[in-house]
Amino acid sequence: MKCVQKMVSNILHSGPLRSVVSLVISGLLLSTGLKANKAYGAGNGWGISAAYNNPLATDLGINVTYFGEAWAGEFGVGHVGSSNSGLYLAGDINGQYYFLHDMLRPYGKLGLQFLLVGNKNGAGVDTGGLFLGGGLQCVLGSRVYLYVDVDYLFPATAFYPGIGLGLLL
Repeated sequence: MKCVQKMVSNILHSGPLRSVVSLVISGLLLSTGLKANKAYGAGNGWGISAAYNNPLATDLGINVTYFGEAWAGEFGVGHVGSSNSGLYLAGDINGQYYFLHDMLRPYGKLGLQFLLVGNKNGAGVDTGGLFLGGGLQCVLGSRVYLYVDVDYLFPATAFYPGIGLGLLL
């Protein structure tokens, strides 16, 4: 329990890069010796996750994912910001291909970002652009997964590193 308390303390009291590294290392250490559930590692199912920078450019995003045998389809929406003039959200829809089906699962992805704006004059939707990315998912037991990824958004030419924690439904 002290290990978990120390991990949380480090995450809450350090810079963002150190937090990401600490969370990933802690997740990998916690998962040592755990074997991925075969139904998840090579099967179908739904998952939901909360993430930073997933969807792109969000400070908090919620993603719903359908996992196939070697692929996944994901839809997400997240908070970008708000002001007196309105609320700004971003979302994306993407496909992912998993290269391995064990506890550590590297993947590539391709998707489309969209932007949602709402204010007192109404609401609007616009496409943000195509993105290409990749990452590493770590299965923590049979139902929980942790992932880190980096996406490259076209034509903005920006990289977005992200991290998330998910649960299989």
